[in-house]
Amino acid sequence: MRRLTFDLEHDQFRDTARRFIQTEINPHIERWQEAGIVDREAFLKAGAEGLLCTWAEEQYGGLGIADFRFEQIIMEENTRHGDLGFYLHLHSNLVAPYIAKLGSDEQKARFMPGIVSGETILAVAMTEPGAGSDLAGMKAKAVD
Repeated sequence: MRRLTFDLEHDQFRDTARRFIQTEINPHIERWQEAGIVDREAFLKAGAEGLLCTWAEEQYGGLGIADFRFEQIIMEENTRHGDLGFYLHLHSNLVAPYIAKLGSDEQKARFMPGIVSGETILAVAMTEPGAGSDLAGMKAKAVD
């Protein structure tokens, strides 16, 4: 059944994303899970396919696509076979927008091209004593 929220160009993009996941990611999942790390080359290949930060401005190497449905397609295809440990959506939709929206022009010029190409891999790394990575579990108090 065809979903009505997607157009032909979305379907074509989905085919590209699905083929990329099947050929470049799925064959390596077991090895990555055993090693506890995804090969850097996977991000470089995703960048070359236009699968990182599709919304990024063309001046930084992005596709300049404001339509979030393309990012949604990448997320769907990336998680279709369970947790692959290859968090494209974390890179592209959670961390990179902070730099793209809040960074200075100099910071964007310095970081965004590598983020879009996959040369720079973004992640979230937070930990606190007594809370670990559970940021909602953090407790603080003010002392005068």
